Amino acid sequence: MVTKIAVLGSINMDFICNVEEFPKPGETIKASNFITQPGGKGLNQAVAASKLGADVIMFGLLGNDIFGKQLEKIMNKTDINIDAVKTYDSSTGLAFINVNRKGENNIVIVPGANQKLDKKYIDHHIDIMLEADILLVQLEIPLPSVKYIIKKLGNEDIRIILDPAPAVELDEFPLENVNLLTPNETELDKIIKGTTYNKGIKKLFKRGLNSLIVKKGKEGSEYFSDITNYHIPAYQINEVDTTGAGDTFNAALAVALLEGKCMKEAMKFANVAGALTATRKGAQTCPSREEVEKILSRI
Repeated sequence: MVTKIAVLGSINMDFICNVEEFPKPGETIKASNFITQPGGKGLNQAVAASKLGADVIMFGLLGNDIFGKQLEKIMNKTDINIDAVKTYDSSTGLAFINVNRKGENNIVIVPGANQKLDKKYIDHHIDIMLEADILLVQLEIPLPSVKYIIKKLGNEDIRIILDPAPAVELDEFPLENVNLLTPNETELDKIIKGTTYNKGIKKLFKRGLNSLIVKKGKEGSEYFSDITNYHIPAYQINEVDTTGAGDTFNAALAVALLEGKCMKEAMKFANVAGALTATRKGAQTCPSREEVEKILSRI
């Protein structure tokens, strides 16, 4: 283990259907395959960071149902510290995912216990969070809780990477406390609310944002700060399922940065890790450290 990453976020059970095409409104179609797997953007990022070599602690909630019990058993078999994961008298978070033949997906989320992660939970665990070097957080838990933790940690010696997914407008978010914002292109469109690409990004920096990485899938990723920007090409693969690829990118980016890699090298590392995830079915099919390093040695 090389460093400590805290992940505050969702824990879901994923229900995944493989289909030829996404159903149209009112249409019934057949799936060619169906599986259930652990998911949730929070747990996805925790699993990926752990597989890539980090010391990871997970913060989140399970429901008091069969899916919560199954997820607890699965997490107990990982190297992730789940001491702070608690069970709430609610259903467990669920995600219903369709994956088409192109590897694209659409997702419907039932928040369940994730929606109960409140300020009280954060206050109870904040001292443990501060033992980490970096915090990964997403938007599948209540937005007031995300805003609260970002404000609470703004003056602390911990780096915050915010994955703004599912996409929302970030008008009231304390962006000055976010070290790195990592939307994909669709999420960025939602955040900048229809303004032009460059104008919208400039507005984010005027609000105090430190840096931005736009995840662009097959086109790689692009870095922006208030003084520079550059593009890192993707590692080209044949996509099978993009579910979880963005989560792996964020986890890999955090691991690389905390190992002392420069931003360009960290993005290259994250591009490869995310791409390898997209070659496999499911949200938590992230690669091992050895798999990523093998690819990096050839490119």
